[in-house]
Amino acid sequence: MDDKLQIWLAKMNPAAKVTYEQESFCLTSEEIQSQFCDSNYWHSTGQPSSWLVQSIVSKVKYKFRGKLPRNKAIELSAFILQISTAEIESALDWNANYNAWHDGRSVEDCHVWLKDE
Repeated sequence: MDDKLQIWLAKMNPAAKVTYEQESFCLTSEEIQSQFCDSNYWHSTGQPSSWLVQSIVSKVKYKFRGKLPRNKAIELSAFILQISTAEIESALDWNANYNAWHDGRSVEDCHVWLKDE
């Protein structure tokens, strides 16, 4: 494993999990590692880029679709990234607003996971 990847992974909690209806949910180390790329970076420990937040939330959303409600999926993403759920929500909203501005689309079309979905 290269040094850049090790440093990136060290800022996460690969053992993160949530329990819902007496079942545990988590991403595997491999699933977390699969999100590693230049655009999914850390500003510093505890400060993931909005792109990284979006990537982890998307991975959790699609893996557990129909099994894990949104609030628990956001909680799992927060545990993985070692930040608060409020920080997750803020990053998702910021990213959606940026993409809407940049691409000339609606915020709703650009949001990874709206609160009312």
